[in-house]
Amino acid sequence: MGFQQALSGLNGAATALDSISNNIANSGTVGFKGSSTQFSDLFASSLSGAGDTQVGMGSSVASVTQQFTQGSLSTTNNPLDVAINGNGMFPMTSDGMNYTYSRNGQFQMDRSGSIINSDGMKLCGYGASNGTIIPSDPPVPLSVAATMDFKTTTKSSMELNVSSAASQPTAMTRGSIWPASTVTPPAFGSGGAAGPNMTIDATNNTMTLALDGQPVASATGYSISLTQKTYLNVYDLASGVQTDINNALVQQGSTSKVDVTYNSAGYLQIQSRASGSLSQIASVGGTAVADLFGSGAAVSAAGTAGTDNFNPTDPTTYTSTTSETVYDSSGNSHSLSVYFAKTAEPNVWQTYFALDGQAANINGNTANAGTFQPATLTYTGTGVWTDLTPPSGGTAPNGLGLINISNGGATSTPTVSITLDLHKTTQTSLGFGVKSLSQDGYSSGTLAGLSVGNDGLIKATYTNGQSSPAGQLALVNFRNPAALQSIGNNQWRETVEAGKQPTSTPGKDGLGTVQAGSVEQSNVDLTAQLVSMITQQRAYQANAQSIKTQDQITQTIVNLR
Repeated sequence: MGFQQALSGLNGAATALDSISNNIANSGTVGFKGSSTQFSDLFASSLSGAGDTQVGMGSSVASVTQQFTQGSLSTTNNPLDVAINGNGMFPMTSDGMNYTYSRNGQFQMDRSGSIINSDGMKLCGYGASNGTIIPSDPPVPLSVAATMDFKTTTKSSMELNVSSAASQPTAMTRGSIWPASTVTPPAFGSGGAAGPNMTIDATNNTMTLALDGQPVASATGYSISLTQKTYLNVYDLASGVQTDINNALVQQGSTSKVDVTYNSAGYLQIQSRASGSLSQIASVGGTAVADLFGSGAAVSAAGTAGTDNFNPTDPTTYTSTTSETVYDSSGNSHSLSVYFAKTAEPNVWQTYFALDGQAANINGNTANAGTFQPATLTYTGTGVWTDLTPPSGGTAPNGLGLINISNGGATSTPTVSITLDLHKTTQTSLGFGVKSLSQDGYSSGTLAGLSVGNDGLIKATYTNGQSSPAGQLALVNFRNPAALQSIGNNQWRETVEAGKQPTSTPGKDGLGTVQAGSVEQSNVDLTAQLVSMITQQRAYQANAQSIKTQDQITQTIVNLR
């Protein structure tokens, strides 16, 4: 009789309906994987083998298999919601030793900074140390630091342009030699009666100058031989002397130049073309000085050095300036300001450095602590940086265009000591402009936000404007995920049959990528499940009808007398 076959059909249909109902119930469960019921037929064993009249014994449920197909992705407002697009599962742990696996990427942070799911299980991946990801297998529970410690500024770089068309600071003066009877250096270009001797001959044609502190051609200075001739007026005399001096300077390797003019009395004066403290000139010998500065006149042969008159609060003492924030050895912020002063010497600039408005120490030289000591920036005629010359004293950093800025080193607490790179500065006619200011320090900060990249890299952003890798998600794939043991709460446990693969990061080794701010929806197709429910309902009804028919047949046999 066919009762057994029908009963097995009823049991199978009931199991399939259970599976379908479970799928429908979890159609809105994030990361859920639907299951399908698979059947097999039954045959009774026979010692005589199969015959032409062998009838099956019904059906059985071979397995209820979960389908690990991709679910659709939907966006959320939580940056720690992470969806896997492709192969792989999130490793989770509650004790750091036993792992489960999930496709549900709904995560949050607990009060200790661990990334957990709604059940308190910790998400595992690769940890980070000092911003460097450290791979590990097995992966470790991920956590995010609530604060970031400060970092002392040690390096800074400035990329900017100074204007070749800018004017000299009006407060800057130039080194000069002038008649001693004049209290202050006379103005250039003033006219007057001819005072000097107009004839240059063998008795008054030599001059030895020390100029701008540059190396001299001899032990005492640059030797100048003036052209022997008689000039018609003081204008021609000044012009000729200037030409002779500058030609001699070029021949002796000097990069400095001078201007020669005369005062209202007709006496000559000589000024360095350099400006400020870089500008120095003195007569240290020769026969021409007395005649050039007026017959028999006493002359201030030692000259007067130029003055910077630099004051960070007075814009007339510099041409341009820029500032950036730097951090000391205790994480306190300071303003590092750099002031650029154009000199009369072509392509030469003086540069001053201040920390919080006070003179910075240059290259560790404490001898002039508290006073502004300029460094010199030099450019080519096309505006390319060529040299940075620091003030004398101290020890310059080893490198191109570098200078050390400090607040006194070990004598100051907390300390500031920064190697500043200026070799990326340029000089063009475009005007002063800052392209970039960069330095490697920052203050302490508290956690402000998190982001997760497609490769699983977790970046923490802090209130100090810094971001740092806090870890990286790890994924685990299985050759036969259908063999995983479902333990509820969207978790699976590894089995031998599942075939666990080595842990890796999203996008590598056949693993899918991840998408932050998204979750993977259930892969249940609700329409298909409803159709399957109708099919299994009809199968259940048909098997019940088969039992009813068998019952009627049995009743007929019983009624035979």
